[in-house]
Amino acid sequence: MNFREIYYFIDSFAPFCTQFEFDNSGLLVGNGNDFVDKILISLDITSEVILEAKNLGVQLIISHHPVIFNKITSISSQDVVYHLIRSGIGAICAHTNLDISPDGVNYCLLKKLDLIPKEPVKIINNSPLGFCSFLNTVMTSQELANFIKSKLECNFLKFTDNNSFIEKIAVVSGAGGDCIYDLPEKDVQGFITGEIKHHEILYAKQNKISVFELGHFVSENVIVEHLCFKLKNKFKNLDVFVSKKNKDETDFIGNFIKFFSKGKL
Repeated sequence: MNFREIYYFIDSFAPFCTQFEFDNSGLLVGNGNDFVDKILISLDITSEVILEAKNLGVQLIISHHPVIFNKITSISSQDVVYHLIRSGIGAICAHTNLDISPDGVNYCLLKKLDLIPKEPVKIINNSPLGFCSFLNTVMTSQELANFIKSKLECNFLKFTDNNSFIEKIAVVSGAGGDCIYDLPEKDVQGFITGEIKHHEILYAKQNKISVFELGHFVSENVIVEHLCFKLKNKFKNLDVFVSKKNKDETDFIGNFIKFFSKGKL
């Protein structure tokens, strides 16, 4: 088996041609003919993940976030790409093409929350970016926050309380905050995303939409197990591992964090 076969399999459900203009998804390190029988899947490629891959005897790392994103003018021994090349390990990165795939990151986030996609938040490159869905039962903002925290097994989340009851929600993984401007016409009461800016939170308050900010890592790491399952199901002779070294690098002080727009604890 070679890198090319893995690339075209990912391309079959998350076409690389649909990636956003600013993106750099694809086979970023290695050659299509390179042999592979062991793969490591990770949200990010870090020095710790590369060492993990070496210890597992992996020839290829598949990540969501591109290991090469900005223009490279030089490579030093401190750079992750340097360590990757020196280790003889390839990299396929599926970023925004996987964000907008109907079988990609946002679908996995919905599935983890036991929700069914009803309509896209918006269409980009003829593909859905985020989904709207209906909760199985009407909830308050506090109840939905607890539900999300339990389902995603996250240590924390931030939320605003801008609506008495929430039935219809929008879900956009990663840095999806700017999608808030598409939501008033969708008639949603809640918005779940990875990252959102201050002025976007104020716009949500103005439009009575409660916001649930998961953190970038938590909102996207759901794709890793899904990719592992798909690859194992497709390639029976391929050893596929999920990284145990890639983790959320953020820490918080305090037991409870909340953005207040109204109400009390």
